[in-house]
Amino acid sequence: MPVALTVDRLQLTFSGALGHEHRVKAISARAAAILFELMEERDLALGMSGALRLDRLATSSVAVELGRMPDEDIARLVAEAAYDSVAARLRLQRRP
Repeated sequence: MPVALTVDRLQLTFSGALGHEHRVKAISARAAAILFELMEERDLALGMSGALRLDRLATSSVAVELGRMPDEDIARLVAEAAYDSVAARLRLQRRP
């Protein structure tokens, strides 16, 4: 049984997005979708299964250049950072 992941709220902060505000919603939605894909692809490697709850999770900042990067690349970077944080927390939770 794979890990069941539910995201109640995803909060992203974009700095220096002036002129790119119209892209933020699409980037955020795509980042969430990629995060779910990563969890699906890699959950067995984590050795995790079942439903787990993480009340709050902070990720490291991701530096992007909105004026030079396509939405898909930005979304992937955000999703990878979120995945790394989820994976680290799950590893800590399963330790005795």
